[in-house]
Amino acid sequence: MGMKTWFLASLLTFTAVATAACGGDSKPPPLPADTTGSSTGGRHGVGGGSNVDQDSGADAGSSLDGGDASTVSGGDGGVLSPIVTVTSPVQVTDPNVGPVISSVNGANMVRATCTAIPGTGASAKPIDASMVVLEMLDATGVSLTASPGIQSQAKPSEFSADFIFTNVKNGKVFFRCTAHDKGGLTGTNTISSFVDNGPAITALSPVADSAHPYSPLSVEFTATALALAKGDTGAPVDTVALQINGKNIDLTGDGDASGHYKLSVNIADQTLFPTKLNGAIAIVITATDKRGVQRTSTYHFVVDSAGPVIAITAPLADEIIGGNRLLEFTVKDDGSGVNRDSVVVTVNQDTHSFDLKGLWSENMGAYTFSLDSANITGATVQINVNITANDLAGNPSAGTSATYYLDTMPPTVDLDPPQLQEMKSSNGGNVCSQLFDPLGDTANDFDPSVDPPFTIDQFTTLRAIAWDEENGTPDEPFRRFSGVATDSVKVYVQGNATAGLLIDTNKDGVCDEVDTTLPFLNMYPVPPNGSATYQGVPDTSITTIATKDVPATTLCGAGTENVPDRLCSKTSDLRRVIQHDQLGGPVEDVVYALV
Repeated sequence: MGMKTWFLASLLTFTAVATAACGGDSKPPPLPADTTGSSTGGRHGVGGGSNVDQDSGADAGSSLDGGDASTVSGGDGGVLSPIVTVTSPVQVTDPNVGPVISSVNGANMVRATCTAIPGTGASAKPIDASMVVLEMLDATGVSLTASPGIQSQAKPSEFSADFIFTNVKNGKVFFRCTAHDKGGLTGTNTISSFVDNGPAITALSPVADSAHPYSPLSVEFTATALALAKGDTGAPVDTVALQINGKNIDLTGDGDASGHYKLSVNIADQTLFPTKLNGAIAIVITATDKRGVQRTSTYHFVVDSAGPVIAITAPLADEIIGGNRLLEFTVKDDGSGVNRDSVVVTVNQDTHSFDLKGLWSENMGAYTFSLDSANITGATVQINVNITANDLAGNPSAGTSATYYLDTMPPTVDLDPPQLQEMKSSNGGNVCSQLFDPLGDTANDFDPSVDPPFTIDQFTTLRAIAWDEENGTPDEPFRRFSGVATDSVKVYVQGNATAGLLIDTNKDGVCDEVDTTLPFLNMYPVPPNGSATYQGVPDTSITTIATKDVPATTLCGAGTENVPDRLCSKTSDLRRVIQHDQLGGPVEDVVYALV
């Protein structure tokens, strides 16, 4: 009685929830969430569930094969407890003889029906219609799904419920009906049957969601029988079919007696796949047993037919680099994704594979690589950078490259530059200016006419020239300039002329650095202004800055223009503030003064 009392409590708890859901509808209620077969739990506190691809098909046997629970008899010789009979599905004890439950007709649910009537004893109580429960149990007697019985309006003693069977293991199943009367007595009846969900299918290759290049694809799987019981003649596999992207693939000669299939499918074959495959592709494996029950396994793999796309974001092509500069670029692949370990930066002939040891960084496909000009071998003027990568499917990128010019030399700074000439076009030819000092009447580095040297007045004009070019070659007439950090131009002042401005930083006896502890004055760039004097014969002994060491006489002649006014309301000693022109590029200020 202890077991019956516990069972009744379980039924009462279950029915209290189910009654509100059922209402007066004569149709079966929606199946509860546990009917999917993943993990039902059952009314008796035990787990159900199954994996259709892993079931053994063996009949484990159950205590339910021994019959139902005993009934309660009355004093008049009649039966007091409800009389319960499962009427469908029909009892089947041999899958080779009786009808088994399967999806041959396209169904995925089976309807279980039972009758429940009061006992025959004089004191038997009426059936409590709200306390009729139907269950589907596995071969071991574990409850897979329990559902309240829906009472038939045409036959009040008949109750039914629908059960999904497509996630149940192949083999024996039980259907049990339990009813209570209004006096609290219980009656139950159980029948057995068999479920056939078709052969077992195990996909081996390609793995679900795995990425593959646009090339022959290795396909491997097994399709094997799942017997419902010993001696089941309907279980052997009868036919096997394979589809990729909706195209039937011929399996002739690809399988063996054990149901193992292995073949290569050329997904790049345009006669088989006229539209180029790319992205998620469906693969469908279907196996049918001799009973005619079909099982289908459908999943997707990824075809990636293009390599990653690489874009350099900094520095821009043809920029000048010096010191340590970060190369910034993106690597993206919309198919299988980027194989980060395959990212390679080649600087001239030196290759650098991606790692996390300090030169590299990566964040969401954005990469940086440290370009240290001091460590670049085999280059003095320019370098070529090439970037390549593969995706996870093995497709290589087309790669991308850029050329950069090197600047490994410090800026040129001069307080006393040589005189120079400028050249410009005039009347279909070139004319050269007269020689002029680009800094005007300023304190010079050394003037032998002054005694002692380096002596200046208490108030003096101080200017300097500062510019920075890429390395270039000795015979290169025009060079790209890197640009001077304008806030770095300073004049250091040493009150003691005998002490000097330089110090020995490495104690080797050679003064090599400016003593930055000295007082200093900031110098600021002066924008280009004015014009040189294009009048008279150019001095052929002096060469121009713009054309380096090419004699002026080979490029231009004398001009006839009037002498231009001096700058700054005619009070300045300058007529022209020069600039540094990059061929086809920007202009850089090169004259600096105290402001």
